Amino acid sequence: MITDGQFAIDLFSHIKVLQISECLNDSVVVPFYFFQRFSNLQELKMVDCNFKEFSPYEGDFGEERDVVTMLPRINKLTLQGVDQMTHLWKQGSPLNHICANLETLKVYECRNLISLSCSSSSFQNLTTFEVWDCKEMLELITSSKAQYLERLVSLTIGGCEMMREVIASDGDQATYHEIIFREFKFLKLDGLQNLKSFCSGNHTLKLPSLVEVTVNACPRMENFCQGMLSTPKLHKVQLTETDFEGRWAGDLNATIEQLNTEGTEKYIFSINYITLNCLKTLFPFSKAKDLQHLESLNVDSSGVTEIVPKNVEGVEHKIWFSYLMLLESTKTHLWQKCDWEDLWNLKATPTIKNFIREACCNAVASTENLSKRCIIENSSCPRCEEGKETTEHILFLCPPAQATWRASTFNYTPSPNDFESLSDWWLKIKQLLQNSGANTEMSLIAWTCWGIWKAHNEWMLEGRDENPVNTWNNALKGYHKFMENTLPPKASAIKLI
Repeated sequence: MITDGQFAIDLFSHIKVLQISECLNDSVVVPFYFFQRFSNLQELKMVDCNFKEFSPYEGDFGEERDVVTMLPRINKLTLQGVDQMTHLWKQGSPLNHICANLETLKVYECRNLISLSCSSSSFQNLTTFEVWDCKEMLELITSSKAQYLERLVSLTIGGCEMMREVIASDGDQATYHEIIFREFKFLKLDGLQNLKSFCSGNHTLKLPSLVEVTVNACPRMENFCQGMLSTPKLHKVQLTETDFEGRWAGDLNATIEQLNTEGTEKYIFSINYITLNCLKTLFPFSKAKDLQHLESLNVDSSGVTEIVPKNVEGVEHKIWFSYLMLLESTKTHLWQKCDWEDLWNLKATPTIKNFIREACCNAVASTENLSKRCIIENSSCPRCEEGKETTEHILFLCPPAQATWRASTFNYTPSPNDFESLSDWWLKIKQLLQNSGANTEMSLIAWTCWGIWKAHNEWMLEGRDENPVNTWNNALKGYHKFMENTLPPKASAIKLI
């Protein structure tokens, strides 16, 4: 309708953010002239669309030049679930003009995307680059185009199972490039099962500002860079975003090589099993004991009866996956009451956001949930022995949790009457804080819940009974560190209920 001329040409000129969702018609191309009406557009989102490519202009050269100059120049592009697209855009595409000032590029769940194939000019202003679950992508960018990422600050790649290298050589192994990312500070590589190296080829890679590297579930990663590598400010490789201690073997290449040599089972944090109906036991005891840090386990199978065998050669063993957040395909309806987009906008790490989601879905490894799955027999709280250990009990009603909330600036003493379900409580508190004008406090609540969960796990695993005041202070410190405030203001006191 917009492209049919039914509206005044300047009607949409004030729009700065445009989202195109579920465009599932027979058109295989994005008609670029559609964007002429959005002259002040700053952000474009395309979600669950059937488009295969952004169409080139097919008029004469002079007309094309005049039309292209009328297109907006956005600074943020998000593509999610655009499954038919194999390349972002081709040579000569008007999107080169639209994305000339691009600062943020996010590509999620584009399962057939093989190559970005972007113009080098589209990378010159890019600061934030995220790619998740692009299953067919073999590489992120070539070494010749990587040189144009002059302003890149943050790069996140996750779930790209076929990716073998992030920066690939252009084809000629004799070609040499010196690649310098002067402003590059943060790198996260997560669930890249076939990744061999960050930068292949005999290139020099200089990262003078790099301070944070997180590498999780990249079991085949042999090194970071095959050529010369310089990371003067980096002093650790984190295994999760909350692994503040990290690992270090003198330099980044040596650390990656050491992790590869040691094996990665003990550093795996997420495992998925899908429709394995012939499988009765997921892990043999010999492997399960090396999965102590497992946080996410997704089992979509009616055949699995136990996670780890209870008896090995007549000897009974017990293994606690105390960091585990159990996932299952039947749980998603529990979260429909809550807004996932709002949750993802919390000022917290992805691990904390996922934890809150799993907690609201009642999918964390409480003894009640483990008992329902016949993993353990006793569902009572092993810490206070005061009733069943539900998710709400761990985070709010167990005496150490209650003491933590009382020690916080929220001035809150949890009561069983507050909780019909955790998801209902979360929505109620969110609305309460929005009405009071304190929207950011939901982030601090998330950090507090995560701190209580970690303290609970430390008691289970190590027998360490953390002082509730310290639990609160650590949560507050983690929140402020995440916000990158050197002198964070004291959180205001807000009564929740």
